[in-house]
Amino acid sequence: MANFPGLFFKSGSGSPVYTANAVDYNGATNWLNRGADFTGNVDSSTGIFSAWVRLDGGDSTTIYLLGAENGHVQIRRTNTNLFLFRLLDSGGTVLLAFQTVVTYIAGATWYNILASWDTNFIVGNKLSNLYVNNVSDKTVTTDSVLAGNVDYTSSDYSVGSVNAAGASLFDGCLSELYFAPGQYLDFTNATNRQKFISLAGETVSLGADGSTPTGIAPIYYSKGNAAAVATNSGTGGNMTASGVFNDCSTTPS
Repeated sequence: MANFPGLFFKSGSGSPVYTANAVDYNGATNWLNRGADFTGNVDSSTGIFSAWVRLDGGDSTTIYLLGAENGHVQIRRTNTNLFLFRLLDSGGTVLLAFQTVVTYIAGATWYNILASWDTNFIVGNKLSNLYVNNVSDKTVTTDSVLAGNVDYTSSDYSVGSVNAAGASLFDGCLSELYFAPGQYLDFTNATNRQKFISLAGETVSLGADGSTPTGIAPIYYSKGNAAAVATNSGTGGNMTASGVFNDCSTTPS
């Protein structure tokens, strides 16, 4: 049976399993920032986020997976150990915020965080999905204004930090971080979740540029190892690495 880069076949199975890279963010000295807005970024009501996350520290402190410099897109693990998505409009009003109900703390477990949203609905009816390892885990904390677009456009974006200066640094490992403003999938549909995580809870290939799940490449997709951590396989341009990165001691594959 032929083999393909990043894929191997389980013994006794004809189904390929994707082998993902994973990079260690040490919570003290390393993070990524774009140095500008993502190329081609525009405001819209929809978005998709997926990442494989291993928490190594920072319990009961705020640590960021992804942040816009203007604070209008915030994806973080809060000081109450909940994964939170907070999305604002251009005027700084929170259009939608939702978070996990379950708390998540440091340990050896890998978590797939999978979310989507659409803010183009009236108060109380905006769409949001949040799954952790294929299980719905969501409560909406803010949906109190009229329909509107998320202010995705920002002077900078950071991964593993709230901002380009390196604050609220992520402590743990990240793999296959995917961010797609302007796209939407309904993750209550298991078939759509399987585009990012298999029924068995395993990594799946998102394609060379991340376009496999929806047919459109996301604005940001990080799939490389530590040596390629600043490479954006999506459409929005590469990042700049601050500090030294190492490969993670484990991967989600």
